[in-house]
Amino acid sequence: MITMLANFIRRFFRAPHLPDFLMIGILWAITIVAAAIALALLAREAHALPLSVGDRLNLTIYDGADFSGKYQINLNGAIELPYAGPVAISGREPGRAEQVIATALVEGGFFKREYLRVSIQLLELAPAEISVEGAVFYPGRHRVNVPPSRDRAPEKSEELPGGKPSERYLSDALRAAGGVQPTADIRNIELARHGEKQLIDLTGMLDGSAVNDVPLISGDVVTVRDTGATDSRLVRPSRITPPGIKVFTSNLTAPANNNNASTVSTGTISLPYGSRLSQAMVAANCTGGTGATNAGRTVVMARTDRLSGRNTTIHASVEDLFNNAGEAANPVLLEGDSIACYDSGVTNLRDIFRTLADILLPFRGISVFAPR
Repeated sequence: MITMLANFIRRFFRAPHLPDFLMIGILWAITIVAAAIALALLAREAHALPLSVGDRLNLTIYDGADFSGKYQINLNGAIELPYAGPVAISGREPGRAEQVIATALVEGGFFKREYLRVSIQLLELAPAEISVEGAVFYPGRHRVNVPPSRDRAPEKSEELPGGKPSERYLSDALRAAGGVQPTADIRNIELARHGEKQLIDLTGMLDGSAVNDVPLISGDVVTVRDTGATDSRLVRPSRITPPGIKVFTSNLTAPANNNNASTVSTGTISLPYGSRLSQAMVAANCTGGTGATNAGRTVVMARTDRLSGRNTTIHASVEDLFNNAGEAANPVLLEGDSIACYDSGVTNLRDIFRTLADILLPFRGISVFAPR
């Protein structure tokens, strides 16, 4: 094979006496250039935004007014061309979809290949239905690229070539599913489409390096594998993690006598994702105050596993919580955690004496007025 290629190059350059080492160098150069072109084409295909069900486009065919016009991809992933019938283009990027349409028109006998010119301009990218499984907070079927309600009215839709910026990427689907859990394997996220699967590395979402945030179409299935070990990089707000959480709190105790006084009137507080139990204690006004009466207060955190229903509780002293920075003693909070504050021993003893006084002296607060 090498000899045949070398002889071909000698004939091509009309230099039959070129040495072998030069032939090998030319072959290597051709191989490297071909590989670079192939990789560039693959990268372009991977980052191109594929068409999906519901997308609206403007199809222009040179000297083909009967076929030109605005189309919407139907539930079968096809557009209905006059006379030619349905042409499936869902999952293909616009350039490839142009070739598919051209082939259908040529094979249908409507045009000759050498005279046919097909052009697609995107007008609107529709929402996509994506299934997300595995180590995310809300697995299930989710919609991405949903426009705000004010843009849904037909009279307000803009029909500009290219459409509006899309939110139909892999990171958008993960955010719609509540974000990845701290134990997620973001190096090997699986995307299944039309029976084919690929693994995608999203670590660039955390460290700022290049990332292949794959565009999605309706029907895609995303699976996030669980490593079983917590990755500290995933316990903070990012493009693929929750921006924040809400936790339930109760602080019916002195010095705050009720939730209104504690500014926790709704029973929940919002915190950035990655906040720990000690930070929730401060937000719920469970700390501070008089040292002699409040330093010995305790806290209980309860967490319910969504799948198994199993409850996990943590009991801790407020002072120990702030002095101990360990993961087990001061855990990261998750959505839906419940936190309750309890009085110190001094406050409990004071309230016991108050209760005994109310029982032994029931009329101490009643004023008796003598009749005139």
